[in-house]
Parts: sequence; C-alpha cells; structure tokens
Amino acid sequence: MLTKLFIQNIALIKDLSITFKKGLNIITGETGSGKSVMINAIKAVIGDRVYREMIRTGSETATVEAEFLPKPYIIDAVREFGIDAEYDRPLVLYREIHRSGRNVCKINGTSVTVTDLFKTGTLLVDIHGQFDSRNLVSPETHIHVLDQFGQSKIEDLMEKYRTRLDLFRNTIQQLKRYALSETELERKIDMLEYQVNEIEFASLKENEEEELKEKRSLLINAEKILNALQSAHEMLFGSEMNAASLIHQAVSQISSVSDFKKEFREMEESLREITYNLEDLKYTLMDSPDLIEFS
Repeated sequence: MLTKLFIQNIALIKDLSITFKKGLNIITGETGSGKSVMINAIKAVIGDRVYREMIRTGSETATVEAEFLPKPYIIDAVREFGIDAEYDRPLVLYREIHRSGRNVCKINGTSVTVTDLFKTGTLLVDIHGQFDSRNLVSPETHIHVLDQFGQSKIEDLMEKYRTRLDLFRNTIQQLKRYALSETELERKIDMLEYQVNEIEFASLKENEEEELKEKRSLLINAEKILNALQSAHEMLFGSEMNAASLIHQAVSQISSVSDFKKEFREMEESLREITYNLEDLKYTLMDSPDLIEFS
C-alpha cells in the first residue's frame, strides 16, 4: 500500500507531499492540473524510464520519494538485493533525476541499481491503463497471487517459512564472515610464516630497542661528545698549568703543614683522594672515544 508520496521539480510540480489513507483514494481535477504528472512521478520512483524533459524548468534535479507498507513477500524479495528491510516497517523508494542524465536510486536509504528499483517497484505498484497491466502478465508475480488467494489457509505456514528463511540467511552470512577459501587460507599461512621468519632472522634481544636508541643518539651527537671529552682532558691534564698539576701542588703545600693540625691532615687526605680519582679519570677520558662506534 502506498502511504506517502513526495515530489519535487517534476514538470509543473515544484514541491508536493501527499499522504494516502487506507482504502480507495481518488485524485480528481481538470485537464492540465497535474494528475498525469503524479502518475509519471510514481512510474519514475518504481524504476520506469525517465527523461530529462521531466525536470521542472529552471531546476537541475528532480526527486520522487514513495513510502509503502509492503506485504511480507515483498520484504523477502528486497532482502535478496541486500536491502535492510523489516516486516513491520515502511519501505521507502527514492529516485533523483539529474539534467545531466545521472540517476540516484535508493531503497530504505541504500543505493541500488535502476534494475533493482524496477524489480521492487513492480511488486509494489500495478499501474492499469486502458490497454496495459504489468503484473497480470508477469510470471514472477503469479506465485504471490496464489499465496494471497490461499492466505487464510497458509498464513501460519508462510510465517514459519519466513522465520526459518531469515535464520538460514543469517547463518549463511555468519559462515561467510568466518569461512576462508583455500586460496585465502594459504595466503594467510604464507604471510604468517614469512613474518615468523623475519622475526627469527632479526635475532631480537630483550631491551634491544633501548640499546639501539642510545647508540643512535651517540652517533648523532658523536662530534659534540668527542669535542667535550677532548676539552675536558685538555683542561685537566693537557696544558702545563692544568687542573691535575695544580691539585698536586696544592697537596704538596698542605702536606708541608699537615703536622701542625688535625684538620690540615684531613685536607691533605681529601686532596690526595682527588688526585687518585683524577688518575682514574685520565684513563677513562683517554678510552672514552672508543665507546663511540662508527659504522
């Protein structure tokens, strides 16, 4: 049953919205009032051939939208096209016609081909003219005519059939999601084996990433580090009046008076400790450049 019709920019109709009631609806009017335009708009939205001349003068596009309360067998049919449709909800057909010749067709918001729109439309609407009737001569609709004829006797059976058909289709979809073809399975196995081999070949070790980051930082800053080490070595041990020699002189001076007071002896010991540490530091600074590896 057609319940609502929306038309925009079709021939002389700029914007029209009609709500139909259950039962017989009659549209009347004098010649030229737009009755045939409405019929052509319905034909367009159910997949009939359209022409750019149908578009209202001054507009680039025209749209038609029709809302139906379909019978269950029609819902079953549109689900075959991959459309999300429910038995207790309206089915909405939509068509957008462009002056460029492009068409946009949708069923319940899902884009479809004109062919699928036409197949659905023929189930929903039967247009009777003086000399034509689509569905009466269409073999695809005969089974539905028989179902309607015996509806009171087979209604419960049909409902069970639809429930089981939905279950079957859902199960098939789930199997498709989880099942892999033999080719896909082999490809996935090859990929996993390749990744395992790459990991094994890399011989990764624990904390290796941190070590590599430290090594990278050393290499990036190698020149700065070498200059700093060389400067420190020069200041401590390089020149004639370096820090090490001055501390040695300080030790000699304090040593000459260390017998006079306990605190002087402690100063001497502290300074001598510094000289020992400086000796260790001297060799450490000499070996430090070897800690930076160049590759």
